[in-house]
Amino acid sequence: IEPRTLKDGSKRYRVRVRLLGEAPRTKTFRRLTDAKAWAASVESDMGRGTYVPTTADRRRNLADLIAKYREEYLPTRGLTDADRQHAQLDWWLDNFGHVTLDKLRPEMVAEGRRKLSKRTIKGTDDPISGATVNRYLAALSAVCKWAWKELRWLPSNPVLDVSKARESTGI
Repeated sequence: IEPRTLKDGSKRYRVRVRLLGEAPRTKTFRRLTDAKAWAASVESDMGRGTYVPTTADRRRNLADLIAKYREEYLPTRGLTDADRQHAQLDWWLDNFGHVTLDKLRPEMVAEGRRKLSKRTIKGTDDPISGATVNRYLAALSAVCKWAWKELRWLPSNPVLDVSKARESTGI
């Protein structure tokens, strides 16, 4: 923990946690007690192998992730419905692209599900079906799964913790 004095005379405390085999984690605090608590928590999490976001992780947002997914992963899949998936991902970009990956949580995905459920079919007042809502969730889930398993940009897939919309039985 490094104490730093700013031009106005106030103090800040920069914490730098370094463990062998891990990217260093750095954060600055106004209070020394907050700095000590954060350092202890991060050291403990890193020692157990728990995901601790780096500064770069806190800067990346959903828009960055979707762009990388479209550029690097989608072309390798040879999907027949790639255009539909692009449109679904566009909706997530427009509504949640600004969300940083460290804030990408099941609550945010559930909020997206609620917004989708309120959408209507073009030219009518009929709401979109539960199956359509679930396809939007599946598109986001594919992106998050790739970020979690291959890029290690996410600690888990937050979409898996969100319940799906009810689908019609077809009767």
